[in-house]
Formats: sequence, structure tokens, C-alpha cells
Amino acid sequence: RYYALVAMDGDKFSEWVAGKRAPRMKWIFHPDLVEGEGKDPRIVEGVGSRLRPLGGGSHLALSAVMKNYALHVVRWAVEVQHAGKLIYAGGDDVIAFVPLRDLFSLLRTLRILFQGESFHESAGGIHIEAGKGIATIEEEEGKHPILLAGGKNPRSDQVFQGPTASAGVALIHESHPLPYAMVEALHHAMKGRAKDRLGRDAFALHLHRRSGEPVECGMKWFVPSRDESAGSFDILEELDAFVGWFDRDDISSRLPYDMARRIEIFHCERSEEELAWYLDALREARPWYLDAQKEEFMRLLGRHTAETDEDTRREIRKHAERLVEAVEEAERLVV
Repeated sequence: RYYALVAMDGDKFSEWVAGKRAPRMKWIFHPDLVEGEGKDPRIVEGVGSRLRPLGGGSHLALSAVMKNYALHVVRWAVEVQHAGKLIYAGGDDVIAFVPLRDLFSLLRTLRILFQGESFHESAGGIHIEAGKGIATIEEEEGKHPILLAGGKNPRSDQVFQGPTASAGVALIHESHPLPYAMVEALHHAMKGRAKDRLGRDAFALHLHRRSGEPVECGMKWFVPSRDESAGSFDILEELDAFVGWFDRDDISSRLPYDMARRIEIFHCERSEEELAWYLDALREARPWYLDAQKEEFMRLLGRHTAETDEDTRREIRKHAERLVEAVEEAERLVV
């Protein structure tokens, strides 16, 4: 009896239009000039740090990117690839209804196509193949290429060279008024948490139950792995994998409820003085209860996958380790 209302918006897109987020000159120089044997420090340290001036062609490209995303990609992702309903798609703004089981998959698809990353999917007789800011849409009438937002995106560098987007999701019981859901998704989840508290390039979920206190969470699209050689991982890919395991009963549906009951052991009401001390400590060191929560989660996970085959259990545990990393990173970000 619950549904998800998704609101997605490009991050500081007005600054892209104004040229404040234009590519740095060193990003468009030949690699040999910046890093190779022919490296010239005068260029790298001088001209290389400047922003490339935007001309008429750049503005036309930005307009084309947003038009293509809204007209050719979003409706296909929401209504054809997934069982959602598109409410609005204009430029970098998207509002859509989606059933809960499709939520993580849809969010991931919208983000990937917004940024023109590697993508190969077919649905409804339409095949979309994307990469490096270009997408090819194949239909019965033939193929046609479109321009999407793109940029070097290794997700391991500190500086990301392309546009990003943030999303807010309101998980609402059908008895709640629709305007209430709109405010939650647009203002509280997307703008309040994903953009302001998490610093953009993130998503946030706000669950409003028919009765009881609301539950809020959010995190970056990509989470840095503790294994530095592995770079970062896509948290929505991890969450969507868990949706599949729950659907196939590889994980018992009782796991979230059992874990929620145990969370109360690790969290308690604090006075303002205690909360201030706690936040200072969290900035400086890893709280003791994170290890306790992880151990308890893994123990419960083992219990609730006891009837699953051993290969699947190993795969679930590997993804669970990443999920724990993401939760710890999310807590660090909002402190």
C-alpha cells in the first residue's frame, strides 16, 4: 500500500550554463602535454588551471543534452523499462511515480543516463546504448544518436569532470495527501538532505508510514571502498541486488524487522550536551557501536539465509560488507 515519488534535479546546472563549471584547460590538453615526456609546467600550472570559456556552441550543446534527456530517455526509463508513471520531465528535472520494487533500478538508470555513462539495455522494442556522453537509440524505424551529459568519470579521482544530479524519494502510504508527498520528495528529501546535508551527487529516502515516526536516510551515489585499489562502488547496484534476493526468498523478509529492533540497543535519547560530545567524537574516531551493529547485522544475515545455497550466501555476504561500508560513510557525511 506504499508508493515512491521520485524527484531528481541536476546539481548547480545554472553554473554550467554560466560557465562557472566549464572544463579546466588542462583537461582538454593532450595527455603528453600534461603528464607525459613533453610536460610543460608553465602550461599545466598557468593556463591549465583556468576554465575554458564557453561559446555559443557550448550553450547549444548544453541545451541539446537536457532536451535529449527529457524527451528521449526519461519516459522510456520510467514507463517502458520500469512500471512507473512520469509526471514531469523538463531539462534536468524529473518527477515520477514508481512501485517500490523498481525504485533502486530506476534511480540508477536515471543517474547513469543523465551522466551519459556506459549503459546497454532493451525494453519495449527499444534498445539504448550509451557511453562517454553519447547514446544510440535503436527502434523499428532505425538508429539515431543523441548527445547526453558526459565527462571523464573514473569515480576514483577527487575532481569529477562532468555534471551530477541529486534525487529525493518520498515513500508514502496511499492514504497520505499527494501534495504532502510532493513536498517531502522535492523539498525535504532532495533539497534538504541530498543536496544540502549530503553535498549533492547523492540521493535521499524519506519513509512516511501510515502511523509512527518517519524514517530518513541518504547517501552518495558512489561510496569509497576501504580497498583503495577498488576505487568506489555504486551503492544502488548493491541495494538492487538485495531487492532481488528478497524477492527470490534467498533472504528472509524478517531480516529488516529483526535488525530494526536491535538498532534500539545501540541508539538512545541524548541530552544536548551528550549529543554535542557524541558528534565531536564521531568526527574524530569511529564510534564503538558501528562495529557492534556490523557484527549483529552479519549474525542476523547468516540466520536469515540459512536455507540458501552456499554460493549465494557467499555472494550475499560480500554485498552486505559493502552495504555496511555505505551506511558508515552516510553517517560520517551528515555529522
